[in-house]
Amino acid sequence: MRLSFGRLYLFKIFGIPIQLDYTWFIVFILFSWWLATGIYPDLFPEWTSTAHWIAGSFSSLLLFVSVLLHELAHSWVALRSGIPIAGITLFIFGGIARISREAPDPRTELKIAVAGPLMSFLLAILFFVAAQIPLSTLAGIFLVIALLNAGLGVFNLIPGFPLDGGRVLRAILWRRRGDLRWATKIASTVGKVLAVAVMVWGFSYLFSPDSFIEGVWRIFIGLFLLQAAEAGYRQAVIRTALRGTSVGEVMSPNSITVSPLLALDVLVGDYFLKYRCSACPVVEDTRLVGMLTLADVRTVPRSAWSTTQVKDIMTPAQDIAPLDPAEDVVDVLHRMARDRVHTLPVIERGNLLGVLTQTDILEVLKVKIDLGK
Repeated sequence: MRLSFGRLYLFKIFGIPIQLDYTWFIVFILFSWWLATGIYPDLFPEWTSTAHWIAGSFSSLLLFVSVLLHELAHSWVALRSGIPIAGITLFIFGGIARISREAPDPRTELKIAVAGPLMSFLLAILFFVAAQIPLSTLAGIFLVIALLNAGLGVFNLIPGFPLDGGRVLRAILWRRRGDLRWATKIASTVGKVLAVAVMVWGFSYLFSPDSFIEGVWRIFIGLFLLQAAEAGYRQAVIRTALRGTSVGEVMSPNSITVSPLLALDVLVGDYFLKYRCSACPVVEDTRLVGMLTLADVRTVPRSAWSTTQVKDIMTPAQDIAPLDPAEDVVDVLHRMARDRVHTLPVIERGNLLGVLTQTDILEVLKVKIDLGK
């Protein structure tokens, strides 16, 4: 396991990286506490306090395994449809599968959307059947997990984007009118209304000391749904506008390049400051040998700039994943955000064709949105 940017990498399933966000530990503790002090004592008063806490903790783990299976169901259907999955993250509000691009048609969108709730309902049935086996403590735990999975499935079918039910609604609207952007706008608007309703519901609980925490939790869920609905719509607008756009159409072909033998003081004065660039391909003839960024230059003391050459601090070409001019810009934009990279070289048959920056993509995006494409 390794920790990166607040996330703990666990393992891969179907080639999909599975990660835990640090907020998962918060909800694990809170959920275990809720089960151990509020649910299991009422259901099984004959158990000891220790048994309640063991059952609460074990149930929390089972629930998050269920959430992971829910997201894997979405991911498996997406992969079968040719849509790559960047990863699955478990966090404070459950889990999320990071689907790299939109479904190509409403039918595929519908299949991906319903896969998660169907998995939750299947797990509910399996745990309910397991609860009928007289295994004492485990039977009680399985019954609780069956009910929670059923609740998870029902909750996700609420028709508000980005919940699965909202995606089902979007698929239906998309099929009816053939306009993904319009369908996403309607589904996300419904999601925002539902999010506000959840927050108002939560506020009504704040006036009772016995349900104060429950009210706060509902308000947080409402805020999360509101932000997710807005972000989901923005993401759909971007993907729709850039659909079918290749790297070769957007890249800057006449990019500024530098020699690996150039001193850093010359690089800064004659290139970074003059052309206002933050990254430069390093080439010999037309062959890419590396990339150099302002961040690389900042690692060298200013007093050593005149004696340090580009080749001494550049990122070698073998450590760079260059772009192909035929690649889809939407996939590249996701990759840039994931890897926190602003500039990438575009290579064809070993030769540098140009560079692609986030600014290039955003400028084209603005034009397409303004034109209504």
